[in-house]
Amino acid sequence: MERDPRRAVFPLAVVFAAIWLTNFPAGVIAGYSLACLLLVDCLVSWSLRSLWFGAASILTGTGITAFVLLPAASERKWVNINAVLAPIYLPWNNFLFGRNNILLMQGFNRKVSFLGLCLIGITLAAAIFTRRLRRSAPEVWWPLIALSTLATLLMCPPSRIFWERLPQLRFVQFPWRWILSLCTVGTFLAAAVISEARRKWIPGLALILVFGAIDVGIAYTSEWDSNIVKNTADSIRSGAGYKGPAEYTPLGAQIAHLPTHAPLLTVIRESDEIDNSSPLNSSFRIDLWTTERKVIYLYSAKPLAVNLKLLAYPSWLLKVNGIAVNLETDRDTGQIRLRLPAGSSRSEIVFVRTWDRTTGIGISLVSVVALVIGGTFVKRRSVSQTRTRGIEMNAARQ
Repeated sequence: MERDPRRAVFPLAVVFAAIWLTNFPAGVIAGYSLACLLLVDCLVSWSLRSLWFGAASILTGTGITAFVLLPAASERKWVNINAVLAPIYLPWNNFLFGRNNILLMQGFNRKVSFLGLCLIGITLAAAIFTRRLRRSAPEVWWPLIALSTLATLLMCPPSRIFWERLPQLRFVQFPWRWILSLCTVGTFLAAAVISEARRKWIPGLALILVFGAIDVGIAYTSEWDSNIVKNTADSIRSGAGYKGPAEYTPLGAQIAHLPTHAPLLTVIRESDEIDNSSPLNSSFRIDLWTTERKVIYLYSAKPLAVNLKLLAYPSWLLKVNGIAVNLETDRDTGQIRLRLPAGSSRSEIVFVRTWDRTTGIGISLVSVVALVIGGTFVKRRSVSQTRTRGIEMNAARQ
């Protein structure tokens, strides 16, 4: 970004977008890390050029992921998103070697704290032994040192004010996740140490031994559950489903009250007591039950209500005999409750595309087109400049 910002904009935008699409907390960390690198680079070079081009990368990368980010931001009001901020998940209860949490979390934090301490030590030692990099490429060395300092600070208790004030940072939850940035800096500086050493095998062997010891420690002190993926897959195949994180359930849903092995449709008596078998004077047939569309035919001698095995997200559109009806929720579980008239009825439930999803897709498409056009233009300009310099050099020789 410092040496050739025009050519760096587009690869950086793609990488930034890929991180967001991989993991949201990692995306927040990447955003703050990139801002730190760009700001320090501007201070070292006394130029705002890398900051402007870096901002273009961030905007383009964010635009590419708009099809995910915009709905995620807009639809937070639908769900219990604040469940991620329960006391055991608050950042200030999970600092390195913190003791402000339950015993289970304290044990895990102690293990990951030793890992963080090892990486801090490795990064510090590598920073000390990269004198040549500091002299020859200060625009690289100083931003990396600043980022490693920021990552270390944010894993320690004095940084609580930042976790409380900076936008979206508290949703990272665990400060030790900043090991992500610390690993990046440590790896780069460790490689620089090896490249500067006269006998490159000595620091290389030392790093292999250190990281090997860390890996062995992780493997032998962790609890491995080999059945968790199999059990989850079995639950999905059986139709029972599985209990996801509480923060993604719609407002009003009670996870503890959800019937695990409930049928797709449950008839409700007038007293609101659930009866798992349909009354004798009613019958139903489920013609379609896919991820985003359900079609149900039902006959009843009198009006009745049914609970669907479906949580009441606002984007579900309900139609009974072709007429849209209001979305109603079971107050005890958060399931969709459907009220049907006497006689034969056809009910259709469709997960519609909301404005934020449509807008997000449009922004992503525009961003991708802009990225391709801009990248092509920069590449052609670079090739043209290279040819021009070659012609000038040949002319000078002649």
